[in-house]
Amino acid sequence: MNINDQTIEILPSKNKMMFLGLGCIAFVMLGIFILISKDNHSEFYNIKKTVIAIVCILFFGLGIIISILSLADNRPALVLNEEGITINSPIGKTREIPWNTITGFDIARVRHNKFFLIYINNSAQLIGEAKGIGKLMMKFSQNTYGTPISISAATLKVKSAELESLLAARITLQAKSSFINPL
Repeated sequence: MNINDQTIEILPSKNKMMFLGLGCIAFVMLGIFILISKDNHSEFYNIKKTVIAIVCILFFGLGIIISILSLADNRPALVLNEEGITINSPIGKTREIPWNTITGFDIARVRHNKFFLIYINNSAQLIGEAKGIGKLMMKFSQNTYGTPISISAATLKVKSAELESLLAARITLQAKSSFINPL
């Protein structure tokens, strides 16, 4: 089977998203507990405690929403086909990245988590088209890793080594086909 002719769909890991959601629920409950607990400390300490609790509730509350949206979304997380890579996000716009804009990929590790970094030649355009939280996440990724596209391997239902070999094979095939000069 020719990898260039087939469409490969990579599903999100529903189990991982469920555990992520449960973890977020635990932290929201912890934030609520911190917020409602009474202390006989200084006013500054109580203000600091309140701010930390509210940030905890908001951040992990967003995590709960993302987990629920991910669990309800039945689309594949990634689609690799002859045109390029399609990234389906439960919280953002579907992104189609053509192979001719992809210049390479790399893997970043943050503690025990792997992120696939897809380098493209039109980063500014892609960030400019994004809106809201997606735009903020792309800017953060661009500033941190040099590309607006970072995909967490932890949320995918595929081993990271398998995804790495699929991406490498597709990019190699694209590079070879772009050098073919038709007569």
